[in-house]
Amino acid sequence: MGRNTMTQDTAVHWDAAFKLLVDWSECYVCVVVAGTRKMGRRSYNNFGLTVRLLVLLLVVTVSSNSSSSRSLALMNEGSGRTSQYMRKTSASIDLPYTDPLVTAPPGENAPQQVHITQGDLVGKAVIVSWVTVQQSAPKVWYGIKQGDYSRVKEGQTTRYKFYNYTSGFIHRVTLNSLQYNTKYYYKIAEVTVREFWFLTPPEIGLDVAYTFCLIGKLSRILG
Repeated sequence: MGRNTMTQDTAVHWDAAFKLLVDWSECYVCVVVAGTRKMGRRSYNNFGLTVRLLVLLLVVTVSSNSSSSRSLALMNEGSGRTSQYMRKTSASIDLPYTDPLVTAPPGENAPQQVHITQGDLVGKAVIVSWVTVQQSAPKVWYGIKQGDYSRVKEGQTTRYKFYNYTSGFIHRVTLNSLQYNTKYYYKIAEVTVREFWFLTPPEIGLDVAYTFCLIGKLSRILG
């Protein structure tokens, strides 16, 4: 709906209002002429006030309709948008199974879907989670030097079924008693060829900045 259409609609509303006002005026004059012969002065004043209120209500209603049409026209012109993002109407292109982003990592029974979460309320623990196709020991080797894993921690493995779907082996290991604001390197399984790392948050304080990220995934996955 453009501005021309909005103007035309507004003109139509006011034309209709004007015609109704003329009809009301003519009717009012006729009734008053006839009424003055049959009703007293007080009844006549009350009747005239009622007619005026009805006419005022009619004008307000027509004006409201015109304002609604104007608002609708402006919204259709895009004035009510809060974002410049417009979703494309064409279908999205799926990644092929051969794409490096979705292919299984190298190595026998290699860990997949590796991710970390904060493991306590003060920032001195990290939970490492991953999935494997076959059963394996839930262990993580880690340290503060790249390629040098001086500590090892073992966790738990779970698995679940949902109708005809059976998950992979889901492993979770909690690394605790970590140092603040320290970069840790870690690997999963002794034969893995991949090395991971994470940075612990700074110590809790009044003026300490803590930047983090939230990611959501709504789909059936291996884990």
